[in-house]
Amino acid sequence: MPTPVAARFWDATGKLALYSFRREGFEAAVRAAQLYRELGDDQRRFDALIFASVQGARYATVAQMESGIAEAAGLERPEWPARQRASLPFARCWWLARQGRIEDALAAAQRQAAICRDGGAEVASLYAVANITTMELLLGRWQEALEHARAAIARLHALSADAGAGHNYQSEMIALIMLKRLDEAWVAARNAYPRLLREGDEYRMLLSLALLNAREGRLDVAMRIVGFDTALGHRIGDAVNIFAALYRKELDPLLARLPADERSRLAAEGAALTDEEVFKLAYGDAL
Repeated sequence: MPTPVAARFWDATGKLALYSFRREGFEAAVRAAQLYRELGDDQRRFDALIFASVQGARYATVAQMESGIAEAAGLERPEWPARQRASLPFARCWWLARQGRIEDALAAAQRQAAICRDGGAEVASLYAVANITTMELLLGRWQEALEHARAAIARLHALSADAGAGHNYQSEMIALIMLKRLDEAWVAARNAYPRLLREGDEYRMLLSLALLNAREGRLDVAMRIVGFDTALGHRIGDAVNIFAALYRKELDPLLARLPADERSRLAAEGAALTDEEVFKLAYGDAL
């Protein structure tokens, strides 16, 4: 293939996989950045570097993420569209979160939303609120996250753009679980799943769904979901889950009520489930 065609192919693959648990998306973005470097196409190289850095929160080292972000920062131009320029603090947000610097990550997420808003990209700024609420959740600010997520969802609905609000609904769901408002959490969960499924990011919901089921006493369901999630991690290369510690802090004491041999049996059963089966199990009659 001619280099420009190959570069566009790998760039598109990296972009499509931006929010997904697909290691090949990360690898495609890295490859696209290299090809655009050879072609001298700085604007497309910038995008590919951002795609790689954001997915690097799951698949790269902190140093690799930092290197890609630094290279992208050196390419940025003030005349570029707001949404494109806002992607740099988006990448920085996840690089900082990966290091546990959550307050700094929150500031980066707020910067991302502000650049989009000030540049007239309102829908993009509302989607970016999901990064703000994610960091608020990691900081234990349940009520703030809930209020910000719901405000963004309401505005996206008014703009007929809530098809892309999956991550906002996910933040709403988590905040409600932590606030022990479980009936409302199921409503948010039903809204989040089909939207995240379209983006390939439905796996993000697994541990939150396990916690929601466990909170309602369905420990066997929760343990099977955890088993599936663990097996999934091995299949996709043990991706980093920045949220895992938050969920497991709440989830593990509940699952500890099950005998050890039963936990092992249920985890093995969960590992054998298909994607469709695990989500059907997780939602039961709620989907």
